[in-house]
Amino acid sequence: MTLLLLVLSGWIQGPAEAPRPEPALVPSAPPAEKGKDFRAATILLEDRLAVAHRGREEAQKRYSQGLCSTAELLRWDRRLVAAYLDTCQRNEDRGKGWEYLMERATAVRDFEKRRKEAKPELGGSELFEADYCIALAKLQLFELQKADPSRVGEARKTLIAVCRDGYTDRLTAFRKGECLISEPLLWSKRWFHAEWDPSASVVSHRRAAKSHLDRINEVETAWKRLPAPDKKPAIDPADELACRRAEIAAYLANDPQQIPGLFADYAERMRRMRDVVLTASREDRLAIEPALDWLDRWFDAEMLTLKPDAEPDRLFTHAVLVHRELELDARRRLDEGSRFVGEADLLAVAYARLGVEIRLSQLRARQTADRGKK
Repeated sequence: MTLLLLVLSGWIQGPAEAPRPEPALVPSAPPAEKGKDFRAATILLEDRLAVAHRGREEAQKRYSQGLCSTAELLRWDRRLVAAYLDTCQRNEDRGKGWEYLMERATAVRDFEKRRKEAKPELGGSELFEADYCIALAKLQLFELQKADPSRVGEARKTLIAVCRDGYTDRLTAFRKGECLISEPLLWSKRWFHAEWDPSASVVSHRRAAKSHLDRINEVETAWKRLPAPDKKPAIDPADELACRRAEIAAYLANDPQQIPGLFADYAERMRRMRDVVLTASREDRLAIEPALDWLDRWFDAEMLTLKPDAEPDRLFTHAVLVHRELELDARRRLDEGSRFVGEADLLAVAYARLGVEIRLSQLRARQTADRGKK
């Protein structure tokens, strides 16, 4: 895939909307390392970037037709930026990625605001995802530029406020039965991450973790008050809640010696959920995007259990196989006319699979380089 695909083009479109051009991202030079393994990793990086570009274009097309939400659209913009950042060697180039996301999300937010003004009955929930991307990108850019601490602090406060409002909005919708339990839980985790200031004290970190746990409990209370659904969901809400609690448990441990055991318990729980998710996907009971979210969480949980000097070859290889299995199954479901799978889903699976393949390829390149030094 050619690096020319990095030059982004497209428009924020809508009824009676003037097109707005997107900023171009110019990639930095390829890494200086030589050798077959490093070249293979570079090719995979370029392929992933090309897939992200195609996925964003597909999402843009569906968005302009009213078939795609703001969250779905901006998910692909975040993927595109993540893929671009992985190719960068200089902070100057990384900054362009975050600037792109800010401009892109601002254009989407402005369009959604105008649409809401024209049709107030649409509500304002579509704005939160754009506001989140803008605030996140601004904080990342300020930290990258080593900006004045006061500016970084204000940017973090803005991100926290956006996450608080997003959580409140999604919790209200969940209480009305208008969204899945995963949505307020996701916003709660975003809020937790926004409050996790690396320069803050341990007490501040524990306070952020405790607040996240309190919100998980709040979501559980709301869930228990809802009437029983007519159809059993593909993912039991009780499992969603249990996994979120297991995810945060190590942050609340009083004894550091408990942390490895808590990580191991979380990883074991996520292994079970990985199998549940793959089965539900195979049986066409679960859409591709939530399946990928669960696989990402499983992989992150496994990474937490690795010892500092361990090489994650087996984990990376297994993760590649799992994603390939999901990719093949998604193609089969699409051929069979599944209601849950479209072309954009195939691109999403390919993007995720390439992400793991890149990590495996980079690991092998480092191992080869280390052996050459001995």
